Amino acid sequence: MESSRRHLSPVQSLSPRARWWDARAGQRDEAAYQRSFNDVSRTAAARLQFVWADVAVPREREACALQLKHLVRRGISDQFRPGVWLALSGSATLDASVYTAARANAFGPTVPDDIALVPTFGASLDAIGEYPLSGAGVKSAHRVLVMLAMLHPEIEHMPTLLDLVCALLLFMSEADVYTAVHNLVLRRDTAAKHLLPTQRAHELAMATLDDLISWRLSAVHAHMKRLGVRTADFGSHWFQRLFAGSFPLPTMLRVFDAFLNEGSKILYRAALGFIKLHKQRLLQTATSNELLACIRQLAAQQHDADDMMKAGFGLQLSREHTKRLDVKNRPKVANVVEPVLARVYYRPRLSHKSCILADVQFETLWSWLPSKVSIRDPELLFTPLRDGYTLSALLRAVERRSPTLIVIKTSLDEVFGAYASCAWPPVHDRAKNGYYFGDRSCFVWTLSLSAAKYGWTEQCPHSYFQHVGPRLIQVGGGDGIALQLDDSLARGLTGTCSSFLNPPLTRDKRETFDCVAIEVYGFF
Repeated sequence: MESSRRHLSPVQSLSPRARWWDARAGQRDEAAYQRSFNDVSRTAAARLQFVWADVAVPREREACALQLKHLVRRGISDQFRPGVWLALSGSATLDASVYTAARANAFGPTVPDDIALVPTFGASLDAIGEYPLSGAGVKSAHRVLVMLAMLHPEIEHMPTLLDLVCALLLFMSEADVYTAVHNLVLRRDTAAKHLLPTQRAHELAMATLDDLISWRLSAVHAHMKRLGVRTADFGSHWFQRLFAGSFPLPTMLRVFDAFLNEGSKILYRAALGFIKLHKQRLLQTATSNELLACIRQLAAQQHDADDMMKAGFGLQLSREHTKRLDVKNRPKVANVVEPVLARVYYRPRLSHKSCILADVQFETLWSWLPSKVSIRDPELLFTPLRDGYTLSALLRAVERRSPTLIVIKTSLDEVFGAYASCAWPPVHDRAKNGYYFGDRSCFVWTLSLSAAKYGWTEQCPHSYFQHVGPRLIQVGGGDGIALQLDDSLARGLTGTCSSFLNPPLTRDKRETFDCVAIEVYGFF
């Protein structure tokens, strides 16, 4: 009995043989991954080990897709997934320099261990926690998403990317995952085929799925219609998450295997197979809430991926037919508005290490900058250690440069500052008392207690943004001063002002501070 049990492990090592991929390159938490299996899925995984034991995996995408199509539909053994996935993504034949160049472009010479702001392309970052990734794997997911955002700024809304990255990282290295996803995104045919690259494409897929349910499972579709349940009420989450989060991980991976080869057609088959498998149970529901709850419960218990996929492949469904449905449904989604994300993602690349800010704090500040500025990199214009401890030295260093970012550190280790939108005047102009300038994109900020940005408020109709006096500079004015530095750059003031309605930027809300370090950055 003990001997037979050993054959049920989904990650049991096979006999050593020459392979062109690393079967242990994944970054998963093995114990957590094992817990995602039950007896049914564990038995299926053991069976796949024997099915794949002597399979030769071609490196070329077309050869792999054609020769292994039917085998991939049955599921891929864990130890073969890295090689098959690399080949199907078209990245097995690409040079390793693709990843190296992307990493250097995104992070510069030093790759950060932690990243404060991670682009999600419209998905939820919490989804990463649903995968049994190791701590290093989670950090790899963050870095890959950053590199994709930096190298593909044209992508704003593509929620499937996050699950694609996380699933691949269970079996592949960070370098291979980036190369694979980059290649899928870069090739227009695979991007459209696999990733539903726009909200309009997703809505079109939901309309087509609804038609397929009506065609192949008419009784269920009529029941849904009577109860007021839309296909998108459950199908939208399935397609945007590639069946992750709703189904057990081994079942999701079984769908994912075929999806990488055949694209979104597999999502249709998986959805139809699930509904067909549970048709009688779904027809017994009496309300919309009961039907949706039943779908969620049955999906969470769908450990037998074989039954679901067999049901899906047992339905007559051709790519030509889905294309005809897409053409029919395209007018229905013509007016779908693409989601507008808050900003274009860009991670600043630092040419000099800041003496005040950590890398993650730089990321926070960059998220507050205007979009047209945030896609530029910082340039250290002034630091007293290099340029001198006087206001005149500061003004000479930043003369005619705009915009600028002022960073201050106090004797109590508080960090705050200001974003000045307009160029500071030449040194000889500082004698003009009452010289106010700047515009409404100016703001002050603090990282002293918690991160906070304070921008212009409509309560201040005047242009009290930047001010240069004989022996001081200020940001924020009107009724009060948000931030002021004296001629020696050693002492400063901070308080509430009508321009920004900010509290004092210090931790304890005191209005005076001793400045021990200051940096001023420009942008290039």
